[in-house]
Amino acid sequence: MDFRNLDATAVNVISVYPKVLDILNGKIPPPEVAEFFLTNYCSFKCLHCRCAGTHEGKNSFIDFNLYKSILNELAEIGCNKIEFGGGGEPLEHPRITEILQYIKEKNMRCGLITNGYALINDNELAEAIAETADWVRISLDAVSNESYRKIHGCCDLSYNSLKSSLKSFVQTAKKNNNSINKTRLGIKLIIQQINKNELEQVLDETLEIGADYLQFKWLENHPSAIPVDERKRISELLCEIKFRAGETIPIDFLAGYGGENEQNADKPCILSVLHPLIDWDGKVYICAFFQHRKDRHCIGDLSVKSFDEIWNSPEHKLRREKVNTHECVTNCPIKRYNPVIDFINREAYRFHYI
Repeated sequence: MDFRNLDATAVNVISVYPKVLDILNGKIPPPEVAEFFLTNYCSFKCLHCRCAGTHEGKNSFIDFNLYKSILNELAEIGCNKIEFGGGGEPLEHPRITEILQYIKEKNMRCGLITNGYALINDNELAEAIAETADWVRISLDAVSNESYRKIHGCCDLSYNSLKSSLKSFVQTAKKNNNSINKTRLGIKLIIQQINKNELEQVLDETLEIGADYLQFKWLENHPSAIPVDERKRISELLCEIKFRAGETIPIDFLAGYGGENEQNADKPCILSVLHPLIDWDGKVYICAFFQHRKDRHCIGDLSVKSFDEIWNSPEHKLRREKVNTHECVTNCPIKRYNPVIDFINREAYRFHYI
């Protein structure tokens, strides 16, 4: 296989190959990373949001004491990487700064998927993120005030204010001179009708912000998606943008979740066991793409049972075995690495030899 067609996750998967082999042998090892949906609330009304149907009010935030208890348990089993996504917007949690500070207290690290808007005029939050996050990916989606407001569904938003705050955040992150623990900032743009004429500007804006990488992702199966007959032209434009970027910044092109790629439909999901989802109400799910099958993908409630009881329960194993892969997200980012798993299964016998 050509690993150049994959991103750094391929290396991450190989680095935990003993756990991958355990999974292939029917075992359930401790997770490598635990993803939290800290809330189901978001003040944005994004046109393309895949979670919009599950958004709730301002009471749908994880209890802070429950969160600390969960982190304590995860630390005990050696899971010291946390990802914050949504669901809702994680930075909307009223105690988000304390949530991040507890990551630091536990000597853990985190990744953060966010619209970033809460960073505007909040230096304390910026400091907390810079001290704890290995990476922050900003769901930007536009580089003008007009498009930014349309895509995110709010008429009072300011792209210019967010851009200024992101530039300041990059400077805050640079204060940490440790090259390993420096927070990397990524910009992500969902390609759609509203922003298709801004694509050439995105690279310049990303470089001006000082971000470390840029991602383009197609919007799929949506009224705002780019029509098929326009995609060739836009794909050529994206290649030109990547060529222009040269070695100044990595640029990734990602398939949309709802594409037509069915090549993995019949294959079992392997890696999700290394990346469970903990929702704001304490429920634990097999993966982050559970919304349309919540009852079948929930393996327990952390407000009732400990993580260890849930993780090592017969119910967990049974529910994993019964996952209908034909109901999964077509271009699931986890199943994308099935070729890496095949590689591990075939070549692991010589992994110890340099």
